[in-house]
Amino acid sequence: MLQAASRSHELGYQQELEAAAKESGGWLRYIPLVSRPWEDAGWKGEVGRAEDVLRKHLDESGFDPRNSTAYLCGHPMMIENGKGILLRRGFDRENVHVEVYWMPKKEKAPAPAAPASP
Repeated sequence: MLQAASRSHELGYQQELEAAAKESGGWLRYIPLVSRPWEDAGWKGEVGRAEDVLRKHLDESGFDPRNSTAYLCGHPMMIENGKGILLRRGFDRENVHVEVYWMPKKEKAPAPAAPASP
């Protein structure tokens, strides 16, 4: 389980997840990370953008798309980037679940130009 936040105090249920990973006998691996370590002087764990750390741990962990399911939740761009990484790794769309925390605002199309006067 990869959990990302801007700062470590924003990692919800971190202690419970660490305990669950410890008690799992290796079945669950918990990887917390922060994207703004300069705002979190005491942080000693993983740092970076969630999708970059996802790519790193997919390589190291050997997640197999044939027996794994992914759940991405949070920032819309992270989700799009994460989905792209997982789909390129061979994950089927039905095994990549998402929860977007908000929908990005769509740019308003410019008003059509007025017809030229004769």
